[in-house]
Amino acid sequence: MGRPARINRATIVTAARSVLEAEGLDALTMRRLAREVGRAPMALYHHVSSRSELLTAVLSVQAGEIPRPKLPADPRDRMVAVACHLHGALAEVPWVMEVLSHGEGVGVPALWISDEFLASARDWGATPERALHMFRSIWHYIIGELTHRFHARRRKTDPELPDDWRASVGETDLVDVPTLRAMLPEWDRLSASYDVPVAITELIDGMLAVTRPEGRTSI
Repeated sequence: MGRPARINRATIVTAARSVLEAEGLDALTMRRLAREVGRAPMALYHHVSSRSELLTAVLSVQAGEIPRPKLPADPRDRMVAVACHLHGALAEVPWVMEVLSHGEGVGVPALWISDEFLASARDWGATPERALHMFRSIWHYIIGELTHRFHARRRKTDPELPDDWRASVGETDLVDVPTLRAMLPEWDRLSASYDVPVAITELIDGMLAVTRPEGRTSI
């Protein structure tokens, strides 16, 4: 028998990405990855010092594949376009959303997205503090929306997971919430019209409406 093929950092990152795509964040441990590449766990540490470093490396590869579209010149329109582009990019790779929501790494090649949004807010006239407030608000919305979508999709495919919250609500629970009770029979129909780009646009417009541009006494 010959010696097993040598591994390198790129091989490890590729294997980690495969695990993340197939099984999600929780499945990716150094022990699991070692089995994937046919090595002892300690052998991996010659190439990546920690799981956090590994996740950052995988994120950077994924982030480098995000296309950079031509953006509108108007700062408000640019913020909307950047936020919608970010949501769309993350929606295609649920494991990235999981990693980012845990704060375990960052895809450096995709930092241009954050920079474009912040620069657009600054171009509109927002202070640095306000620009960051706006970006974090949009970021939290995107992560929350995608997390909800991710778990809703899992509930449809995994019979062991519980139904959504409506399945656990009885008539007696709705006595003191008449508006909600009246809407529940139409919940799915009403929800079908929900549109993420519209929501993002409304959030940004709402934040701009209460943001006083730097150097001005009124909007």
